[in-house]
Amino acid sequence: MHSKKTLGVLITVVLLFATFPMLFQPQMSTEALVKIDPNLLEQMENGNGPFTVMVKVKWHPDLEPIKFNHDAVVAELKAEAAETQAPVITYLQQKRDAQILNTFWLCNYILVKAEESTIRELATLATVEKVIMNFEIKLPEGESFTYISSPEGSSTTWNIEKVRAPEVWEVLGLTGEGIKFATTDTGLDITHPD
Repeated sequence: MHSKKTLGVLITVVLLFATFPMLFQPQMSTEALVKIDPNLLEQMENGNGPFTVMVKVKWHPDLEPIKFNHDAVVAELKAEAAETQAPVITYLQQKRDAQILNTFWLCNYILVKAEESTIRELATLATVEKVIMNFEIKLPEGESFTYISSPEGSSTTWNIEKVRAPEVWEVLGLTGEGIKFATTDTGLDITHPD
């Protein structure tokens, strides 16, 4: 009987110590967990780190008063990015497993290489909006890539020709002269190193 009692106590102690790490393992809040891209979470669960991620830092630059002044807009975005990224950069510099690979002022991202624990901790910071995988975009197999160039002898670029802008200029007399505008190029160059 005495050996059964000892065996029971021993089993209880072993079970307690087996569950001890689970009891004190820090749990991420749902709010922090949703900041991490599901594909990144899956990659972290299935692979070994370190992982290269893009950390989106929250910001709210006020561009309304300067929206037509290019240099002022660029200066404001750079200043706002530097200010809002500073606490995240300071945090990362204190981590042994983290390496800051680059910062991006235009969209307020920080490219980071770190272990899973640091990535999860990053998501708990109030200044971090989201954490996503850094990934490469590749052409599907069998696809080829060709550059489109303007027709020879053309005084305009291929895209202007494509929308038939010269016809509008000629027929309606509208040239856009004196008008300021901005454009965002969403195209990509798969041969570009970035």
